[in-house]
Amino acid sequence: MKKTTRSHIVRRAIFIGLALALAGACGLLIAGWGVGRGDFLRIAPGMTEAEVTALLGKPSHHFPKCSVGERTLLHVEHWGLLDEGKPENWLGRDYAVTVYFDGGGKVQGACLSTVSYRWVPFPEKVRLYLGF
Repeated sequence: MKKTTRSHIVRRAIFIGLALALAGACGLLIAGWGVGRGDFLRIAPGMTEAEVTALLGKPSHHFPKCSVGERTLLHVEHWGLLDEGKPENWLGRDYAVTVYFDGGGKVQGACLSTVSYRWVPFPEKVRLYLGF
């Protein structure tokens, strides 16, 4: 029978602890990525751009350019004026939020969309990006 030394037990415990910590950190990163429906529900008419940014983080300025055949947005719910003002977009893993600001930088409307992804092979991504 093989003897288990104290150093083996300590090394095994450290390895298991590190593996669990890494798995937990990865889970938190994946689960907490981007905006969600709860964030959308916290947006209120009259909020300033600074208040919305404090709530949702920096807008996803790259949002329109990143939808090269990979993402599909499906409108879910909205409120307020959507056709006027300056839109800012926030993209999450499952949802996208578009907030419309008036000339004074106050919220006048918001839109929530679901995001669905499809796998796109790299050559097709290049082709779509280049416009061929």
